Amino acid sequence: MNGRLKLLRFPLGLIGFSFIGYLLWNHRIELLEKILESDVSAISLSICLAVSGNIIAGHAFAQLLTHHGSPVSLSLGRRIFLLSQITKYIPGKIWSYLMQMTHLPPGAKIQSMLRANIDLMILSIWRNIVIGVSLLIFISGSTLLSFIVVTIGFTASMIVISGVHWKIVTACLPGITEGDQGSIKITVNHRVTLEIWSSGLLTIIGQYIFLRYGIFIDESLTLTLIAINLLSWVISTALFIFPAGIGVREWVFIQTAQLTGIASSIAAPITLFIRFWQISVDVVGGVLALILRDRIETLTQSE
Repeated sequence: MNGRLKLLRFPLGLIGFSFIGYLLWNHRIELLEKILESDVSAISLSICLAVSGNIIAGHAFAQLLTHHGSPVSLSLGRRIFLLSQITKYIPGKIWSYLMQMTHLPPGAKIQSMLRANIDLMILSIWRNIVIGVSLLIFISGSTLLSFIVVTIGFTASMIVISGVHWKIVTACLPGITEGDQGSIKITVNHRVTLEIWSSGLLTIIGQYIFLRYGIFIDESLTLTLIAINLLSWVISTALFIFPAGIGVREWVFIQTAQLTGIASSIAAPITLFIRFWQISVDVVGGVLALILRDRIETLTQSE
């Protein structure tokens, strides 16, 4: 079965890149106008930071795969994760997981891939809620309370990554086993938590540079927009039937922005540019994964 799945790598990747190309072409006029007015160097830096965050998330994904019974190298786990970020834009959530399945090594368990994705999703949702709420508190002027929220949120991540949710599932559904290795070891616990939070922080810093110095959004609005975007991502992720939350995240972003006093005439184009920025990040990450794979294979053959 694994051999047949590998045949799907190219068509899935092609469809993913093609659909992204369609999105960019469909809104080319707005995008081009803003690019002409923007600082390309700042945007490039912001994309590099966010791609670095995705690479770190890929390392966390590799460790979660290994923990759940499918040992993979950090380079393979990173490549699987980065390429799956391309196919998530294809309508139908299954394509992202199918892309991951095509890259799993022989003997790998599909269940381990699903568990790793669930772990990563739970931690990412929790991280974005904590950071989004803490940013809104910080903007309101409560710096100490914001710091307390982040500290408690980060500590709670350690509890989540320990596998407590799987213990609850196995207790409620005896037919489902917890996994070959039980709870995640404390060293992996710390590493995965730090990587997932570091990934998120790099993406947020990149997004700040993009908004503030790339497309010149007013400084007083930038942190608010980032907080709204984080919380919009959480809501759109819950509505998993939409590819990469397309449409849902933008609608939630605009509605939430209006609650904070930001007019829809301002929020609408900004959320569109954030979406294109995120697509650019995912495309660069996917291309980088392919380049690194080719170089690794070339080095291996030469040896």
